[in-house]
Amino acid sequence: MDKDKVKVFHIEESEWVDIEEGIKRRTVALGRNMMLNMYRNEKGSVIPQHNHPQELMAVLLEGEVEVTFNEKKYQLKPGMGYHIPPGVMHGPFVTTSEKPALYLDILSPPREQEEYAKKYVHYESIKKTTTNSAEKGGEQTQNTISNIAQDVI
Repeated sequence: MDKDKVKVFHIEESEWVDIEEGIKRRTVALGRNMMLNMYRNEKGSVIPQHNHPQELMAVLLEGEVEVTFNEKKYQLKPGMGYHIPPGVMHGPFVTTSEKPALYLDILSPPREQEEYAKKYVHYESIKKTTTNSAEKGGEQTQNTISNIAQDVI
């Protein structure tokens, strides 16, 4: 990528990719030092607790999401956002609104797309376990999710 080249883009230029049932992602823009993604999460969808080596900032555009940071739950509404330093555990993210949650996130540095895809091979089993935990509120189940997510994501 030419460091002096400017790229103008439109969100609709990129395709939605199904991450799992109820969760879609589109990579809107990819640069040398950052990437911009858009997510669409249907009601009840869950992204399990995880961490990654990238710094992340995100803003919720539509819908509502319950998320846990540092063992504290937050109910995010449109216009709210967050910043997560590299390596910090975060999640689960549970879409609580009837309307799908739509949000933008920026990662720096960009994640390796191929490696990212490989890490989601076991996502379905993590998601089911997380959903059970969210329904039961079980701390032991949540600890198991944390261990699985650290190995997978």
